[in-house]
Amino acid sequence: MREVVFSSGGRVVGILLVCIALGMLGAALLSSRNAWFLPRLKDAIKPPGNPQSAAVYYCPMHPQVRSDRPGTCPICNMDLEKLEPGLDAPKTETGEEQPLERVHISPRKQQLIGVRLSSVKEGPLSSTIRAVGRLTYDETRISRIQTKIEGWIEEVFINYAGSPVKKNQLLVSIYSPQVFPAQQELLIAGKSRDALAGSPFPGVAADARSLHEAARLRLRLWEIPDSVIRKVEKMGQPLRAMPVHSPMDGFVLTRNAYPGQRITPETELYTLADLSTIWVLAEVYECEIPMGQQGQPVSVTIPRQPGRSYTGKVAYVYPELDKVTRTLRVRLEFPNPDLHLKPEMYADVEILVSHGPHLSVPAEAVMDSGTEQRVFVALEEGYFEPRKVRTGATVGDRTIILAVSNPERMLSRRAISSSIRKAVSRRLSGASEESPLRAVVGTDPHRSRVQTQRSQPAKPITRKRIPCRMVLEGAISLVRPEKRQGTRGRAET
Repeated sequence: MREVVFSSGGRVVGILLVCIALGMLGAALLSSRNAWFLPRLKDAIKPPGNPQSAAVYYCPMHPQVRSDRPGTCPICNMDLEKLEPGLDAPKTETGEEQPLERVHISPRKQQLIGVRLSSVKEGPLSSTIRAVGRLTYDETRISRIQTKIEGWIEEVFINYAGSPVKKNQLLVSIYSPQVFPAQQELLIAGKSRDALAGSPFPGVAADARSLHEAARLRLRLWEIPDSVIRKVEKMGQPLRAMPVHSPMDGFVLTRNAYPGQRITPETELYTLADLSTIWVLAEVYECEIPMGQQGQPVSVTIPRQPGRSYTGKVAYVYPELDKVTRTLRVRLEFPNPDLHLKPEMYADVEILVSHGPHLSVPAEAVMDSGTEQRVFVALEEGYFEPRKVRTGATVGDRTIILAVSNPERMLSRRAISSSIRKAVSRRLSGASEESPLRAVVGTDPHRSRVQTQRSQPAKPITRKRIPCRMVLEGAISLVRPEKRQGTRGRAET
């Protein structure tokens, strides 16, 4: 029994010694691997040499990594691409060579990752602001019926809300202890004026006329119509009840007049509204506020009236936002002669916005880092070059380009000038044709803003021009995760 235990203990000690030895060996190998990796990375980032004298390989994702032999990028493990002999790195005005920005994607990769080209266009752009609107009364066509006298309602002629009324239609009649003696004074002043008209004293006749005019003016200040005053003078006796007429055509919104009711100047008898013109209040989102301006044409459709639309204009843009919904209220005006538009209905609003002529690219072409925007220009032989741009508004599926680096390259194909031809000729060392202008269109799932870029030729080009186009961002973003073929140190062809 003791021999067995001693034998097992010996084996345990032996296993422990083997593990310690293996650990020391692994540490030595790891330190040697790091010692190999650091100089390799240092050599990979060294300044590039002259591509004409020796072959140069670079990483498409990290252009600063360059080598004189095939291999893989120490940063992302992508296969290094060979720099074509005719393709030089960009240089500054002082002649210093800048880091290579061009990216090469082989036709096979472009087909696998779904690269798509699109044109850079220059022309008029227009968009539509869509919103939900609510119909309401025209506030300039609402009238509140009140009197300037005290008294009692004798008779009511419009006795329910919603009743249509015409201008000068009789609404109520009111007896007022103030107005009745004022009518008697008017009649007396009229008789005195007639009696003293032939007086030999001009001052007496003038005073009589002044007294009569003062009596008439007193009734006018109470807003008693001239037709009623003439009727009193013609009859020669005062009216017991003063009539109140409608000042406009419309409908009764509210009624607060009942027979026998005592009224004061603060009493609102009726509220009338003219529906020949209707307002639509639309709520516009905060991001669309710069596009909304007074006077823009508007089209409105009512969900309950299919196949029919109404045209109007933006009458007013309110000065403040709703603090709850963060929307801005816009007022639209529409004629309503047939009264088909009813207050409190809902409507679908379309405000037509014209942005004028602009240079634009597809919105998915823009890659936005938050501080700057870029697009890629497609060159020949599968090369793509980034270009910084300053973007404007996004109109539909296109984004406006306000400014672009090296703008002489961002022109329509027919606008390529002689200065560009000379610049391209210098780059091509005497080539007869400039390289076609194409831009890489990027798809950003979070933002869609626009950038444009110009192309630079990779080789002397003698083929015919082709239209300017752009390529999707997927061409760039999907290159890195693509599964490599071959072993380390083998360049992709």
